[in-house]
Amino acid sequence: MATLVRNDGGSIQLASEPPFRLGALAVTPALRQVAWGGEQRTLEPRVMQVLVALGREPGAIVSRDQLVERCWDGRIVGENAIQRTISLLRQLAVDSGAFEIETITKVGYRLKVAAASSVGPQAPAASRAELGRRAVIAGGAAAALLAGGAAWWISDRPRAEARRLHAAGMELQRQGEDTTLRQAISYFERAVARDPDFAQAWGDLAMARLAMFDFLDEREHGRAAAPLTAAAERALQLDPGNRAAILALALYRPHFRRLIEAEAGLRRALIRLPDEPRLHDRLGDLYGDVGRWRAAAARYAWLAARQPLVPEHQLNLARALLHRGDRGRAEQLVRGASQAWPTSPDVWIALFNFHLLHGRPEEALAMLDRPAPGVGGLSPLPEKVALATARARTTGAERDRQAALQSILDAREKRSMSSILAIPYLVALGALDEAWRLIDTLYFGYRDPATGRRQPLPELAWRRTDFLFTAASRPLWEDSRFGWLTAALGLDAYWKASGTRPDFP
Repeated sequence: MATLVRNDGGSIQLASEPPFRLGALAVTPALRQVAWGGEQRTLEPRVMQVLVALGREPGAIVSRDQLVERCWDGRIVGENAIQRTISLLRQLAVDSGAFEIETITKVGYRLKVAAASSVGPQAPAASRAELGRRAVIAGGAAAALLAGGAAWWISDRPRAEARRLHAAGMELQRQGEDTTLRQAISYFERAVARDPDFAQAWGDLAMARLAMFDFLDEREHGRAAAPLTAAAERALQLDPGNRAAILALALYRPHFRRLIEAEAGLRRALIRLPDEPRLHDRLGDLYGDVGRWRAAAARYAWLAARQPLVPEHQLNLARALLHRGDRGRAEQLVRGASQAWPTSPDVWIALFNFHLLHGRPEEALAMLDRPAPGVGGLSPLPEKVALATARARTTGAERDRQAALQSILDAREKRSMSSILAIPYLVALGALDEAWRLIDTLYFGYRDPATGRRQPLPELAWRRTDFLFTAASRPLWEDSRFGWLTAALGLDAYWKASGTRPDFP
């Protein structure tokens, strides 16, 4: 076959591309076909174009912009389209064993031919007599090797293939996208099918299934939990210290409605993995959800010290310090985060809410007069809600209060604002009955106004309760319904069993 040459036109025209090889893989672009080891496959046109683009210079980095220019004719292309195409090529790479595709973070991709393969045209065919002679010699040699105990080659082939599949899955899992996670799960499943004793692949399969929870509706979590726990338990049977399996089992169930059990499980996991940030983070969240802000601050401080470039840790620590009464240190952290990560919507919201809900609404209002860098120049909150609530809190006028209240209720109806944000805003505006209606739906499920029937929450529903234990929520504490709420959510049972109480000021 001919050597692959660059098409001077830039855009890849499959009909004019010559056949070429990538190690054991024979590629015929004009027919969109690849073949190896007796197998043949027809690729989608775009997938073949990307294979040609990457295969022109094995080992060279091809940027995303170059791929778009050569394979999509320079049209605007979503990231998901590129990732899907790369995922399909990675599946081909694993199936054929001829090459691999490496992601160069924030740059592009690089195709590398497998080390055991050779690049270039096939050798000329041998004569029939020569083939016969070689077959006899090879047959005798194989028999001698097997008789001498070389059957390891046969048993190790599935293991080697399983490790290739596992490596491909790990690279996809690190990208953390919906489509790439699904493909990673497929690779891990194929890896353990080929090598059922591959403990690490079982553990990583469990963690990939856990990561998929972020892309599933919470009603699907219960069904997704069974294969997750099965994979983790198999990993621990093979390797009792498997880190991924320990993490998956500790993290897949929310602590909402099972606080005592969850705290015990997290503490057991921390004994085995004392340096695991995700366990400290989850335990900090649990302590915030029961109003134990000093304990939460200790966990978040541990995380912030070890991972200072993660803004979430700084914001969580600031929140815990604020709610335990250290307002000065909390403000210092939030302002520092705003300077360090000026394009982060989460940081912007944290600073806005710090001002809005804790005595400086005029500063929150002033933030809306300035462009929000990195977030399109607009507030990451619904713009009408942010402006109306900041104005109402600043002026104290009843007309402004009513306008703000209506904007929040409209945003909730359109689902453009979460209950976790809307409830504190309603409390700040003195709209307690509206806040309690949202609380009822948030924690106990939607109630049909016509029939009165409630749609119960799924078993593995995630609900935070930390915002209930803040100075901004004081009007809720003083309401007679608050005691009923803490009992119904299992908070009273947790405090009694643990011998603790909320420690907010």
